[in-house]
Amino acid sequence: MLEEAPLSMIINRDASGYAEGKLFLDDGYSLAQLDSEQYEYYSFQLGGNTIKKWNLNDKALASNGKGLDAFVITDAADLKDVDFACMTNKEDRTLQGVNTAYDSAKKTLTITMEQGFIPVFEMRDIHFGVGQKDLNLCDPSVHFYMLADAKTPVDLKTNTATIELASQTPDAARNLKLQLSLYESGVIGVNWTYADANGVKTPFQVPTEIVDFPRTLRNKADTLDTYVTITQAPNAAVAMSIKNKAGQVIWTLNGMVLSEYMNFISAKVNTDKDFKTGILGLTERVSSDLYLADGVYSLWALDTADPVEDGKAPGNNMYGTHPFYMAKAPKADMLSTGWFGVFSNVANAQDWWIKNDLDTGAVNIDTIATGGLGDMYFMMGDTPDAVTKLYHTIIGKPVTIPQWALGWNQCRWGYNSTQDLKEVVAGYHGAGIPLDTQWSDIDYLKDYRDFTFDSDGSYSGLKEFVDELHSKHMHYIPILDAGLAQRAGYDAYEEGKKAGIFVKAPNGVDDFTGQVWPTDAAFPDWFHPDTSAHWSKWLTEMHEKLPFDGLWEDMNEASNFCTGECYRSQRAEYPV
Repeated sequence: MLEEAPLSMIINRDASGYAEGKLFLDDGYSLAQLDSEQYEYYSFQLGGNTIKKWNLNDKALASNGKGLDAFVITDAADLKDVDFACMTNKEDRTLQGVNTAYDSAKKTLTITMEQGFIPVFEMRDIHFGVGQKDLNLCDPSVHFYMLADAKTPVDLKTNTATIELASQTPDAARNLKLQLSLYESGVIGVNWTYADANGVKTPFQVPTEIVDFPRTLRNKADTLDTYVTITQAPNAAVAMSIKNKAGQVIWTLNGMVLSEYMNFISAKVNTDKDFKTGILGLTERVSSDLYLADGVYSLWALDTADPVEDGKAPGNNMYGTHPFYMAKAPKADMLSTGWFGVFSNVANAQDWWIKNDLDTGAVNIDTIATGGLGDMYFMMGDTPDAVTKLYHTIIGKPVTIPQWALGWNQCRWGYNSTQDLKEVVAGYHGAGIPLDTQWSDIDYLKDYRDFTFDSDGSYSGLKEFVDELHSKHMHYIPILDAGLAQRAGYDAYEEGKKAGIFVKAPNGVDDFTGQVWPTDAAFPDWFHPDTSAHWSKWLTEMHEKLPFDGLWEDMNEASNFCTGECYRSQRAEYPV
């Protein structure tokens, strides 16, 4: 109990500078919190100059005691020059001052609050580092970029421009190359990456097979200066704004930082406050309002059990990850200037922190991703439909689905036999309700193994059932999960392992082991040249035994019941 006996947490790092541990707290004198499950239970990790807290029990309602006295990092000679530190709040990312003290005799770094105890319940993480060489997450604004050639005006009277940006903290952040493009469709592309990537991890870029559009087709009827403004004030960050044809500024870059494991973008979006302050979008969300309220919105598909959006950290999500939003542009002379959309082509895990200013219609957006590069696209149109059409010129058009798929489809987990399916279909018929398609969840699989079904057990007669559906012009869709059971003698897995098509562990040799419904599972690497052929072969064999009409591809985020690796043997040598 921390109320009467405050504690310090001792952190002993491994050779890679990483440490982790768990902390359990209750009131210390009764069983009430155990019975109600309102105790505090956390996992702590130290890596990359950040102490991060993960909450392992969401039922805890308040802190037990005052908090921790201090974090003490041992064998910390490499941290003797630490000169900045801060704590971020778990709810709203507000910063609190933190003190650090290095003891040269003990070689320890002690971290305490400027006043009082470390509030474990409210804490999200603690950042620290050396200003000359580390990214300062306590004040990202210290990392800013200026035009490398400030004496030469940026020429935007063209449909493409390349600009080098000089980092003002070169030991912590590299120079960037900024590429501006005005495409034939009218979409504006803004892309930035390292000017020199030698000796540094190359930022991940979404492959063109995923997001492919004619980047070489430039607009010949217009020029960038219609839409883009770039200015450079003395001793200040380069300023860039995007405006629509009416001259209304819709997006302003406040700052950005690009490093190996962080892609930070701070921007201000201007909206029509008389219509509705705010943006709508950012993936599939369950909410009572299409517009995003103040809060954090995470884009990292995890098969969330309760995805109702509340804007609170760590952020909820659903299956789809679409870093795209739109809004109504500010008026000009009391007249509408249309709508605009913004697409950030980043696939890494990312948090979007949103703050709406109802008085001005401005929306401040801080995006923090675990990597990637700056790859943004801006589009304007008279209506939301017009903006959406431009968005599809970038990501591609939706696949046309068969007409029968638009009919009534029946699906749920818990149909435990072919007989259950028959009774469901008969129930629809008896009630006079048209049914077009019957689905099966994971219940039909043999030991949760893809491409199989329990033909000798509770799902015997399944093929005959499907044949009967077809005779009535009905259809059948079974589920398949992305993870293949790692089981000896399971041919689909054994063949995939032999072909080397599964996502690899950090050592680059072993197949990465996650856990889904069959427990240990391996995940196909869809960028491996042989994966599609492997999947197609096994689907064909399955179709010969069970003539399905469509597939429910599930858990293909890929979903993993473990937080990262399931086994220590697959942990990265240098976790970040």
